[in-house]
Amino acid sequence: MELIALDIVDRVATLTLQSDDKNTITHPFLDQLKSHMDSALHSDARCLLIQSSNPKFFSNGFHPDVFLDQPAEEKSGIMRKLVKLGMEQFLFPLPTVCAVSGYAAGGGAFIAAYCDFRFMSAQKARIGFTEVQLAMTIPSAALELLNHRLGLQNTLKCILPGDMLGSEDCLKLGLIDEICADAESTRSRAADQARKLAALPRESLMSLKKGALSHLDTSHFDARIEDDMKEIERLMATPDCESAFAALKEGRRPRYQ
Repeated sequence: MELIALDIVDRVATLTLQSDDKNTITHPFLDQLKSHMDSALHSDARCLLIQSSNPKFFSNGFHPDVFLDQPAEEKSGIMRKLVKLGMEQFLFPLPTVCAVSGYAAGGGAFIAAYCDFRFMSAQKARIGFTEVQLAMTIPSAALELLNHRLGLQNTLKCILPGDMLGSEDCLKLGLIDEICADAESTRSRAADQARKLAALPRESLMSLKKGALSHLDTSHFDARIEDDMKEIERLMATPDCESAFAALKEGRRPRYQ
């Protein structure tokens, strides 16, 4: 099943998320995202555009089944895969553009935030790092990249309350670059930006992005991620976290002790 569609037209590689009714993240979803990113890089594309086929959801984060009743190594395994892929996306050699036309939560929020140019609908779209609402944590390696994007104080404002943020708040915090009127205009504006970038010299674009990210030292990330996974496994074994994911699957709010 094609969970993410890849289309390369006029040197724009467009990834359209279409996994399920909420574009949730699973192992196959991440595998396809990785494969399509690689394909785009080795094509004639000069820009990567990420959007959703669903006007209500960009990506609602992990599917509850990837954690419920799963062994600890399985839970940390998919988190490790997302964090490493997130780092590849953040450092992707080509410019990246995102159209947030619906909800982007948890892992979906990171996919949106890690893009270089981010456009968001004023109607119903939300971005939220909601892990605290599920009694979880966010790997420190992922937060380090978010700090580079937003700065420490804005990162703390995003992650500690775990709120789903509307477009105005996202703009103030630096999560997005521009607010669009609705889902259709968001996708249109993002596509316009992608085409503009795709008209520029590929080698120059790659050199400029490499130079802009040259200050970011990622040599410690592998060791950091392994420490993060130990913390993930510890928290996911707690009753609060297990009950939170059960509540998420049932469509109700979790209750904590």
